[in-house]
Amino acid sequence: MTESIYQKFNRESFTPARRQAIIDELEGKYGPIGFRPVETPVFITPDFRDQMLEAIQVYGRQLLTPEYLAEAEKIVPPQFKGGQPGHPAFWSIDFAITRDADGRERPELVELQGASSMYAFVAELADAYQRQYGLGPEFQYLLADKSREEFLERLKREIVGDHDPKNVVLMDDKPKDQKFYMDHVAFEKRLGIKVLDAADAIKRGNKLYYKDNGAEIEIKRIYNRSMPEEAAHALQTAQFSYSDPTLEVEWKGHPAWHHRISKFSLPYLHHPTVPETHFLRDVKGTPKNLEDLVMKPLLSFSGSGVVIDLTKAHLDAVRRQGQEDNTILMRKIKYADVVPGPDGKFSQAEVRVMCFSTPENGITPVIMWARVKRHALASVAHNKVPGTGAGPVFVTP
Repeated sequence: MTESIYQKFNRESFTPARRQAIIDELEGKYGPIGFRPVETPVFITPDFRDQMLEAIQVYGRQLLTPEYLAEAEKIVPPQFKGGQPGHPAFWSIDFAITRDADGRERPELVELQGASSMYAFVAELADAYQRQYGLGPEFQYLLADKSREEFLERLKREIVGDHDPKNVVLMDDKPKDQKFYMDHVAFEKRLGIKVLDAADAIKRGNKLYYKDNGAEIEIKRIYNRSMPEEAAHALQTAQFSYSDPTLEVEWKGHPAWHHRISKFSLPYLHHPTVPETHFLRDVKGTPKNLEDLVMKPLLSFSGSGVVIDLTKAHLDAVRRQGQEDNTILMRKIKYADVVPGPDGKFSQAEVRVMCFSTPENGITPVIMWARVKRHALASVAHNKVPGTGAGPVFVTP
């Protein structure tokens, strides 16, 4: 259990001045932080970590099958079909911290995405928390590497590969307007790659270029950071198509995989960590236990459209709109009050495990961050009061 570690941290390590030092350091390097850095980081036991990692491997085996991928292909919009790699480059998997009947902390799956996340900035965030709060090396935030230097080398291998960094771009739709632009800057500084607005890519024949001090630099690999709705918006001004199979560029992360590995996947997963989930199309009438269910639209992000206090009227409205195929009903997760803040109040938490993935090596979990909440939704947009926000995750000794 982690209770004594939290108590010691809040008593001996946390001070408002140290937290402010973390913010000042990171914003000085990477610009404004797009969330509230939580006072107290999340601590998990090795057993909790191992439960998550075991579950992730099962998810991969159940979803990376010809049968599942044929079903998932049906929800990929036409503008994202074709041209993408045949394997997801990233997995981002969110687990709620809950308690079992014996009071032990256990993970429950909230959501998963075949998408990238804040790999570069989270490493900087965890390092800053560890240094400023005096947490020893026995508190680990990395899952596959023994040191920050090893992690950065892995990051470079995964994102840049064998290319010259100048030929690799982190692409997003209007990147400077993105909430997590500080992560883009961290990637640019750590790997030497260019952060590029999709609208600024120049297409000549089957190749893409960007301008740098008047010179045109060929883009050989795109590290995509656009969510599907942002990528769709980018198409309005981009000179290229995400679905063009003749484009001579490598994709590291592609919007199509945001759809294939997503909330759509939840009804297909079977594991003790996965709450029972069904497409609304498969639910007849009105379930008697509506208070135990949440309703989620498939194509929504950051908690948008999620209905927690579900009623028959909500179901009827979705059915009138003919959206039963695009809506799921999921057993409501009972989050545990596990993170005591310096104010003495408890918060709940979700742990995001970020993974790299290749056909050769499978899914490799590498680093984590957490959203700490006192709101019904875990989105950082809903948690901006003391004791909430986002921060690193440390595995206890």
